[in-house]
Amino acid sequence: MIKREESLKYHSSGRRGKIEIHPTKACLTPREMRLCYLPGASFPSSEIIKDSANVFKYTSKEILLELLPTVRQSLVLEMLVRLLQSQCRRE
Repeated sequence: MIKREESLKYHSSGRRGKIEIHPTKACLTPREMRLCYLPGASFPSSEIIKDSANVFKYTSKEILLELLPTVRQSLVLEMLVRLLQSQCRRE
């Protein structure tokens, strides 16, 4: 049986959390930062809005979605597309 104190020690020891994020693209120069974020990120976002399957082409979502049961995958994709749509409407 997992005990509370054992779990708390496990999660707080070493580096905190279980997932670590590292950049997959260079983003050191001002140009690279603009490509990575704004305005650069708006172009892949637009393509995802046109076709939600593009989420797999332009993002790493497939890695995260593999962790979710199939039933939840479509919900997550739908939420991502809606979020991107709402962000594009604001711009």
